[in-house]
Amino acid sequence: KIINESYMEAINNNPVFDEEDDYYKFKNKNVMIVNTKDKNHFDIYKKNRFYHIPKKSLSKLNIGVEYLAFYQPIDNSSSDNKFNNDFGIEYYAKIKDYYEYERGSCKEIKCKNGKEKDIYLRFELEEFKSIGPINRVEYGTRTLNYTTLYLLKIATTMHELYLNSRREIDVYKILKKISKDKNINLKKENNGYYLENDFIKILDNGDIKLNGNKVNITELIYLLK
Repeated sequence: KIINESYMEAINNNPVFDEEDDYYKFKNKNVMIVNTKDKNHFDIYKKNRFYHIPKKSLSKLNIGVEYLAFYQPIDNSSSDNKFNNDFGIEYYAKIKDYYEYERGSCKEIKCKNGKEKDIYLRFELEEFKSIGPINRVEYGTRTLNYTTLYLLKIATTMHELYLNSRREIDVYKILKKISKDKNINLKKENNGYYLENDFIKILDNGDIKLNGNKVNITELIYLLK
């Protein structure tokens, strides 16, 4: 609802947050977004309330991670073992515990020969909860990524999981609407957004730059339309 409001509606309806609130909404990245190999793997994770990943695929685990969100990859094959929708994320779960174990110790999913001694990180989870759905945009997610619980609950696209401030929400809504109205691609890249050939970046201090030039929101709307 927030993302789809017009700019003026958003400005008029914005509640007042203090700095601590903003920290938890945009900076406290306590949700790890993980890839699920296929529908069969996801169904097993959901039924048994766990997830595991090779330790070597996890360069580091963010301190303070409390939840996992499950990204459903695109599969263009004719396999019966693929997700039957276009959504990127539909479920998340709270972490109860996690620990290392050998892959061969997993009783729920059969281990490939020769992989029995591989070290995995296993997450024991609470009940899986529905979210979104959060739609894919021009890309999905890598092996894993991080977001906040606040963004996970309000996002409608994968882009919105990585917004860093209320100012970026304002700008993103404008870009999303122009992208839809003009039927052009909106891509998140290089810590900013490409709207066709225009590059828009929101700086840490809240300044907006369009193709390297500082603009305010009103100028941004005028120059992009």
